[in-house]
Amino acid sequence: MARWMLPSFLFLLLLCSSDGNDEVPRRQRWMDRFTPIETFWELHERPNLKVTVSSEPRFTVLAPDLLRTDSQENIHLQAEGLSSPVTVSISIIDFSKTTMLLQDSVTLNLENGYHTLKTLQLSSDGLEREEKKNKFVHLKVDFVGHHSMEKILMVSFHSGYIFIQTDKPIYKPGDTVRFRAFTSSPTFKAFNSSVTIDIQVSRIQAFDGVFGDTFPLSEIVNEGQWTVIAKFDHWEQNTFTSQFQVKKYVLPAFNVTLTPRKSFLDLDDTELEVEIWARYLYGEPVQGTAYVVFGVKINQEMRRLPAVKQVTDLNGGVVKLSMEEIKRAHPNIRSLVGSSVYVKASVLTKSGSDLVEAEKTGIKIVESLYAISFKDAPKYFKPGLPLDFTIQVSQHDGSPARNVIVKVTFLDTPLVVSSGTTRATVNMPPQQRAQTITAETVQAGLRPEQQAKQQFTVQPFATFRSLKQNYLHISTGTNTVSLGDRLSLKMSITVADPTYRQHITQITYMVLNKGKIIVAERVDVAGQLITGVDLHVTPEMMPSFRFVAFYSIPWDGGEEVVPDSIWVDVEDSCVGGLNVGPVDGVGRDYKPGKSFSFQIRGDPGAKVNLVAVDNAVFLLNRDRLTQGKVCVCLCVCLCVSLCFLG
Repeated sequence: MARWMLPSFLFLLLLCSSDGNDEVPRRQRWMDRFTPIETFWELHERPNLKVTVSSEPRFTVLAPDLLRTDSQENIHLQAEGLSSPVTVSISIIDFSKTTMLLQDSVTLNLENGYHTLKTLQLSSDGLEREEKKNKFVHLKVDFVGHHSMEKILMVSFHSGYIFIQTDKPIYKPGDTVRFRAFTSSPTFKAFNSSVTIDIQVSRIQAFDGVFGDTFPLSEIVNEGQWTVIAKFDHWEQNTFTSQFQVKKYVLPAFNVTLTPRKSFLDLDDTELEVEIWARYLYGEPVQGTAYVVFGVKINQEMRRLPAVKQVTDLNGGVVKLSMEEIKRAHPNIRSLVGSSVYVKASVLTKSGSDLVEAEKTGIKIVESLYAISFKDAPKYFKPGLPLDFTIQVSQHDGSPARNVIVKVTFLDTPLVVSSGTTRATVNMPPQQRAQTITAETVQAGLRPEQQAKQQFTVQPFATFRSLKQNYLHISTGTNTVSLGDRLSLKMSITVADPTYRQHITQITYMVLNKGKIIVAERVDVAGQLITGVDLHVTPEMMPSFRFVAFYSIPWDGGEEVVPDSIWVDVEDSCVGGLNVGPVDGVGRDYKPGKSFSFQIRGDPGAKVNLVAVDNAVFLLNRDRLTQGKVCVCLCVCLCVSLCFLG
């Protein structure tokens, strides 16, 4: 009997061990109710167990997890605990380990602080680029005489970007489509490249980063949405599109604008007022009558209301839709919350010679006057430390709300959002469990159901040891900067035991942008409670970047890496300057068939492409290539992950 005593005791010990949480669901999986053995030993310290720090040298390599060919990529090399220079050999080998694709070396010494940002450029020549399957390579880094490490990286054949511009957004059958393709490298430098344009199914050459051509439409052609496809090769990340519309149309003689006096319809409103403006393209007001109908858009279905209203004042005249008219068609008015009102107007000139139609959609039916959202909301928090995030309060048309009072979880005093956006910092509780952050407007004069409310949930950051929490916290007064600014960041270290702090002497920080490490530095933190870093915002950091920092503690059982990061938005702007305008001192009245002069100001040596189009075309279709669309395209490629070798 005695021989079964010890195994039985251990079995009961595991069964009886729990996390002390009385709220565990009754049907939770049996394995989830037991404490892992690693946590058990942390809860019940073993006798004579000492946590010791290793004095052996340490080596770190940070590289992009996705390696782009034919582009300069940076990897960060770091050595600690050395007193003499070390040569670092870097090699990239194909996945089968039969072909050496790249070989380079660098020396770490006292002059560079035993760390450096090494630039590599992997050629695609030996990687069979035309094969339609993912490619992988081996990155091998050898700190000669000390340590060697290896990692498998995925290869990307991303060649750059193509921005396609057509001279008009809409064409008639028989028109000629004029288009250009602007090519840029991943670093947004114009370059010569072969590009395939699918309209003509031909391969052409873009010189100085620009290719221009025409495509005639036949008189008998399929009407609808057409797509121009430009690509460097068959890879999806190297394929770009632009669309234009083909249909029969007549250029409008004048422009009709419908402007709601409120961008939304509140359930407590008695009516909706819409101003009607009709002007010729040269600015003169139109004389005539507007015939107006309203409707409600429910689940993409547009349901017209029966009344037709007439307005003769086309210079800001007002047409009204009463709430009673909506209730007659939809008695359960609250069921319309989230739907929208639309208005259509047909304007006929007094002579009856011209008719132009206009439509305004998206006038939301709301119960709350505001909408709350979180920008850059984090997924994790560090117990007992501040949590930073941005609160946005807007009208229902997306415009910023002003002077709105917002109550936030863990804040004793409400915030005043003066111009639509505010930065919030809350002190998180020390408990290691998920927390829900709620932001709610508390505007005077509004009923509870009229207040806007939004929330998000954050999980506790998982540390190296669950009961020995060591943290790094990065804070900044803003998450939006402009080109040329100096961003001040503060980094603070929190350790579970004060004796750990003596082993933390430096913090490594990096700036990541568009899948690339563009800055990597180390800063001394010995004896400092808070360490400041000033970062100069350069064009390389546009349109946004991520600041990443970490420190490490070399325990005998394994190195503990403690990281933190923040995302920073850079306000949209052009690196270069361009201005098109009239010549000083020359009249601005132009006549049909006559030439005119204008001046262009820009960076010396820049190549400028011009296009002229009848402004009336954009009254039919306002889709055009803009700076905002370019930035949206770039934001798709901003995400980056790093592989950490150490």
